[in-house]
Amino acid sequence: MALRHSVPALRGEVGGFVRSITGAALPGICVTAAGTAAGRPEVASAVSDPAGRYVIGGLLPGRYRISYQACGEGVRYVSPVAGLVAVRVGRPTTLGPVVLRPATSAGLIAASRYIAHRVNGADASRKPVISGSVTNSKGQRLSGICVIASSTSQNGNEASGKVTVTVTRKDGSYGLGSEVTAGRWIVQFLAGCGNTGNYAPQWWKFTSNGNKAKVLIVGKRSHFTGIDAKLVTGASVSGTVRGGSNSGTGLRGVCVDVNGVGPVSDVFAEVTTGKGGKYLVKGLGTGRYQLTFDPECGATGNFAPSNFPKDVAVKDGKTTGGVNWFVPVGGEIKGTVTSAASHVPVHGICVAAGGTTSDAGFGASVTGADGTYTIKGLSAGKYEVSFTAGCGNSGSFAPVAYNNQVSEAAADEVPVAAGQTVTGIDAAMPTGGIITGTVRDAAGHLLAGICVSVASTADEAPQGSTLASFAGLDLAGFANTKSGQYKVNNLLPGDYIVSFTSGCGRLKTSFAARWFAPQGGNGAAVVSVGSGTVRGINVKMGAPGTITGTVRAPGGKPAPQVCVLATGVSGQPPVGQLDDDLPETGKTGTYRITGLAPGKYQVAFAPCGQTDYAETWYKQAGSQASAKTLTVRAGHTTAGINQTMIVGTSISGRVTSASTHKPVARRCVLVLDPRGNLAGVAFTNADGDYSAGNLAPASYSVEVLACEGAAGGVANQVNDNVRVRRSQSVKGINFALPLAGSISGKVTGGSSAAPVAGACVVAETPRGFLFGPAFTRSNGTYVLGGLPPGQYGVTFSSLCAGSTGGFVDESLVSPVTVTSSATTSGVDGPLDADGGIAGTVQVSGSGAAGVCVIAFPTVVRGAPLVAVSAADGSYEINGAAPDSYRVEFTGGCGIAKYTTQWFNGATSRNTSTLVPVNAGTVSPGIDAH
Repeated sequence: MALRHSVPALRGEVGGFVRSITGAALPGICVTAAGTAAGRPEVASAVSDPAGRYVIGGLLPGRYRISYQACGEGVRYVSPVAGLVAVRVGRPTTLGPVVLRPATSAGLIAASRYIAHRVNGADASRKPVISGSVTNSKGQRLSGICVIASSTSQNGNEASGKVTVTVTRKDGSYGLGSEVTAGRWIVQFLAGCGNTGNYAPQWWKFTSNGNKAKVLIVGKRSHFTGIDAKLVTGASVSGTVRGGSNSGTGLRGVCVDVNGVGPVSDVFAEVTTGKGGKYLVKGLGTGRYQLTFDPECGATGNFAPSNFPKDVAVKDGKTTGGVNWFVPVGGEIKGTVTSAASHVPVHGICVAAGGTTSDAGFGASVTGADGTYTIKGLSAGKYEVSFTAGCGNSGSFAPVAYNNQVSEAAADEVPVAAGQTVTGIDAAMPTGGIITGTVRDAAGHLLAGICVSVASTADEAPQGSTLASFAGLDLAGFANTKSGQYKVNNLLPGDYIVSFTSGCGRLKTSFAARWFAPQGGNGAAVVSVGSGTVRGINVKMGAPGTITGTVRAPGGKPAPQVCVLATGVSGQPPVGQLDDDLPETGKTGTYRITGLAPGKYQVAFAPCGQTDYAETWYKQAGSQASAKTLTVRAGHTTAGINQTMIVGTSISGRVTSASTHKPVARRCVLVLDPRGNLAGVAFTNADGDYSAGNLAPASYSVEVLACEGAAGGVANQVNDNVRVRRSQSVKGINFALPLAGSISGKVTGGSSAAPVAGACVVAETPRGFLFGPAFTRSNGTYVLGGLPPGQYGVTFSSLCAGSTGGFVDESLVSPVTVTSSATTSGVDGPLDADGGIAGTVQVSGSGAAGVCVIAFPTVVRGAPLVAVSAADGSYEINGAAPDSYRVEFTGGCGIAKYTTQWFNGATSRNTSTLVPVNAGTVSPGIDAH
């Protein structure tokens, strides 16, 4: 692979961290993003890695709900009731760390490593930071009450992810110690940690509304006493859960999970149905709750989870009865996972089944010692099954999807009927590549707590730009340095870029982010990884640059809850993503972004909370295209980058069918700025009307498409000339959608013309409008639908979200004609295979390990490719696009000191001999002595 003009992928990603209440990372958590579009919603999933990190890529732009659950059986967690998350084109949506609480009070107690000491008085010699006592309404002291302290952001919302728990003693007292660090905290009181009474939850200071909790400002020497609670009788919910249908037999062993909505969103409870399927949930507070019924708490039989169809309203001191429901008969998926190399069973592999149809759900399992797994309790529908390492296996295995596809986009769907057991969904795990190295400061000291991110170049940055950020990239691996060392395994053989940022430990953002780039500068190098270990991917971290400023509301007052993002425009890596300290303005409107690599930046300001502000760019620009560029220097602060927010306006209109003139409902309307960033999302209602708000003054493209990506019916359409002015809503941007056409064909690659799975196909109009992508299935075939009648140029690429690379892009010279309600077939894409460079490095006549071999393309614009010489001095660079390369041999990949040499024995780049690389062949004998 080499960097070249890639197919712009109109897709985005969402990512974050998952942690326990102790602050420890939670690996093996299945995270699902479920689109809210009607019809066939987009559903995708990922599994958190050993650092608790996850990234879900390849998502169509729109709104998603994110849910979390343990992939295997055992510990159950309460998934936070989250609002809608917006996924944008070309920029990752980054979420703050999510803290998962055990679903039972016993698990809640066990999860805190401090509780046993406190309850037994072992911690009594330490002065608590927060202390108090809990009584009931009659003044009687209550033991066994959960006391949960949660850190908050400056706007008072739980955001920083720190949670600590204790339990009241026999005399009703409690104390929270040194784990309550400096910052802003709120305290919550819940029954259930040993107390069997029915008490409503409460927040300090004596409020039943979590949004009205009083914030404690904790300093280094703070000691808050009298943080008491007086609990009143709580609300209850009761009912019966049946198996199969509302008329089925009452089912014992069904989990009843209750999650609060709105002001009681921090309230949760879980019970298990007893004899006859009856249940009683108590300890709730006045408010509305969502109920989920899950058979995995011991129910006999195979049943799928089910949600009660509406929120249940309860009131303190009252029981809301008759909340009856059922769990439907579930399906199962079974299989065996083996090693592709040794054919022996592999244990500890995460297996996830994500539904691809609106009626399907999500399920997960972990392979046992014999390599087998069972995913049960599945709703009827179609599923994509993925297999990834990270659930207990200590080896290195590259991810695969069924049927042994390296791309989820090419995975064969598995249909599951109600109650059906589908067997033989097996996987052969290929050996995973490994990248290792060291991280030091400028003085040579080893650094702990540095985040190391490895991203596949098969998902190049959109719009054919250089790899300036991880926007749209597939995060393939992550590590946190310990004593300066790191190791990233489970990599699919291919080409990767590696990024280093501080913030994964106590260092916070003490160093500037940087790429692995032995060639120097901000440009990332591409590391060629096989099925073995690539050593010596080392860096030295420098002093960070910083941007500070103040954000004000339109009237001049400070504007809190504004997220600030610095986007590098001169090749530097991103910072502040997936970190505890996401830049957000506080009550004074001030912000600080640090950890920046030197270079040029543009700064965006967007509302984090529920405000009517528009997203704008510095300096008072409506889009990135007109934003001012800043220069950031190492070790310096660029201050005074201030912004005044503006009230957003809207674009609205109606979408109809050009053939029937009737409204078209359930369509997604995307508003894109001139750079292709998603500025707004709307959905047409039953009358075909839409309205996209929070827009800044700028020129926009408005695109109407089927959010779920389904082909057929009416076509997608674009209006690229919509001008929004300050304080003026734009109305009447209407669309009459013609009947859609489609194109189909097959993509093959290499001299053998073998099917290429997971390649993307994009159609482009003469005016530059892009439609797609469509992804090829396991047999290389594709169908790209939703096309308006007309002529298109078609591009095939193996370098897009969900693809694996290895082939040269191909664009058809002759235009393809598309007509309404018809499929233009036979639009095939034969791709030439990438080439490579191989040779040997010798020092004093012997093979030398740890030499960086860097190949610089000379014709096609792109990043250099890097390999590291092995123990015998050999190396091979794969994925090189046909081009002429200048090859450098230098130190920095294990050998600290090595006299730089260029091929063939040259001392400079300009005097080196060009190395030609042809499609599908490896250029041998590119040696250094």
